Amino acid sequence: MFLEPFRGSVAVAGGLLSKGKLRGPHFRKLFPDIYVHASVRITPVVRARAAALFVDRCGGAAGGFSAAEVQGASCGSWREPAEVLVTGRVRSHPGLLVRRGDLTGSGFADGVRVTSPLGTAWDLARRLDLEEAVVAVDALGRRRAERPVFVPYPPGRSPDPDTLALSRLRSPPARGSIRPSC
Repeated sequence: MFLEPFRGSVAVAGGLLSKGKLRGPHFRKLFPDIYVHASVRITPVVRARAAALFVDRCGGAAGGFSAAEVQGASCGSWREPAEVLVTGRVRSHPGLLVRRGDLTGSGFADGVRVTSPLGTAWDLARRLDLEEAVVAVDALGRRRAERPVFVPYPPGRSPDPDTLALSRLRSPPARGSIRPSC
């Protein structure tokens, strides 16, 4: 029990835990009001799930490396903070990187709201250096080909190079979308 991230306030209100027990040595606080049992190994996927839960009430979603992790396309460092994409105002916290942006096309992967594979690839490709961007887009594309985990997955929205190039043409002022040619 409590092996997945959960809201402490919900557990206390439901009588599952007392506030004292929640603050004791058996639970670890990941973000405000988001906890996990102390025995759980904190991996990028656990951090991503916790971050998505933290912003779910404001309509946010896991994004960037966190979305890639949940979608099974591991391409970031274990030291990376959890990343979320929100449309409103949410503060960053230690271990949490908050970005503002459009959540059109977001959906669910393994029960977690995430940016679409295309949106995730577009985000990572714009802000990473060329080598890291190629690795990230390749991991997302390969994962899509192996076993799609994203729901819904609209036709023609896979993170292939042609689709990303079209995104670049549709969004010329997007930060990081203009790079010098090799």
